[in-house]
Amino acid sequence: MLSVLALGMIAGVGFTQFGSSNSSINQTVVAHAATKVNAKDYGMVGDGKTDNAPILQKIINAYSPEDNVTIQIPKGTYLFTNADLKAIELHSNITFNFDKDAVFQIKKGDRMAFAYPSPKGGYDGGISNVTWNNATFRGDYNSTDGQSVFVQSIHHASNVNFNNCTFDNAESPTGHYIDIDGSHNVNIKGSTFTGFNASANFDYKEAIQSISSSRYPSSNTYP
Repeated sequence: MLSVLALGMIAGVGFTQFGSSNSSINQTVVAHAATKVNAKDYGMVGDGKTDNAPILQKIINAYSPEDNVTIQIPKGTYLFTNADLKAIELHSNITFNFDKDAVFQIKKGDRMAFAYPSPKGGYDGGISNVTWNNATFRGDYNSTDGQSVFVQSIHHASNVNFNNCTFDNAESPTGHYIDIDGSHNVNIKGSTFTGFNASANFDYKEAIQSISSSRYPSSNTYP
């Protein structure tokens, strides 16, 4: 597997909005006063078989931005599929802390976006203060189903942080692991990008795409 990290500034590329559907699941999640929650306590299952997409969305929806929630992801392989959702929609003031050997997994050609919506108009209209600590996003590829994909779709957001994260074999052949559109203070530190299943029409691959604006021309960091 070839490690690739190409940090390019690309203009004129549109942002893709990802939709998500409401899905009912058996697990009931009730918001509590505590701001730190254990994902397994709220129904997520790290067995590599259970679809955790609707469960994670339910946990996120149970807390408002004012709760400043931290979601702890214990050791385990947490499968995500498109059976119920096409995207996980985030909101402001969320931190994800991954324990050692905690992995978000996608397989069989499925594609899952972590969408950072822009509730208000303008470059300050997006969400803010989203942090991923020690996260691993893992995909796979086979000739029948194609490439499975995780993508971070960051639209007009601010103060988004990826600390010591791993992105492995889960990048679209014509896309990116992280798409940054008109956002500022996006910080990617100590993170690794691996996997190179490029389209036959491409002889290069970009792990991160940053579409800057005149208002926020250089406020993102990728040390």
